[in-house]
Amino acid sequence: TKDSLAAKKEAEEMKAKYEGDRKALDAQKSQVIQDARDKGYHEYENIIANANKKASEILEDARRDAKLENQKQRAQFEAEITDMVLSAASKISATAHTVQTDRELYDRFIEEASNKNE
Repeated sequence: TKDSLAAKKEAEEMKAKYEGDRKALDAQKSQVIQDARDKGYHEYENIIANANKKASEILEDARRDAKLENQKQRAQFEAEITDMVLSAASKISATAHTVQTDRELYDRFIEEASNKNE
């Protein structure tokens, strides 16, 4: 009986220690899970932020390339117009000026300009 009381007390102490250890392990497990979630969310946010940054860079590069291409085409178009105007001016200055010849030169200039734009 004295031995049984001591054994019972020892069993209760072991049970209490086990339950305390189990609660501590559950708390530790919960903390590990929460830390993993937090790390996962942080990684997710970093991935999204990097993807958004990369997308913005790609769009900016595309806009810059489009602007440069537009400027290049505009410069080429202006050069072609300048060449046509100089050609027309040289033809005008090389011929005698009459209303009829001026009209013919003008019509030829318009026709050549239309053909180059097609």
